[in-house]
Amino acid sequence: MKVELHPYNKDWKNLFDIEKDLISSATQNSNIQIEHIGSTSIEGLSAKPIIDILIGVPDFSKANYFIAPIETCNYTYISVYEDTMPYRRFFTKSTENKRTHQIHLVELNSPFWIRHLAFRNFLREHQEEKRSL
Repeated sequence: MKVELHPYNKDWKNLFDIEKDLISSATQNSNIQIEHIGSTSIEGLSAKPIIDILIGVPDFSKANYFIAPIETCNYTYISVYEDTMPYRRFFTKSTENKRTHQIHLVELNSPFWIRHLAFRNFLREHQEEKRSL
């Protein structure tokens, strides 16, 4: 599979904001937190042009209740990865057979949640480290 990196695009933040509003509305806000993660969330960093979205739910035992509302936002639920990552629900959105967004739904403050936000925040705050990538 060929991976194409694109120069940073300031529209990535806006694309995330649109999805955040859509997901918040579909899930009726439900005490979830929605964060923009991955390379597209780091200003100035080249990235695959796929918006990574991290959704944190307070109680992961209720994660499956969010599948149907997220699917109404034109996301496809991908269950196959649950064998190796049972603590995550994964969704993708595509346009013209090209993935544009992906969602990682996990428990708030879980190791997955903390690790992904810490990495994003570190790169946002440390310009020298970001430039070395």
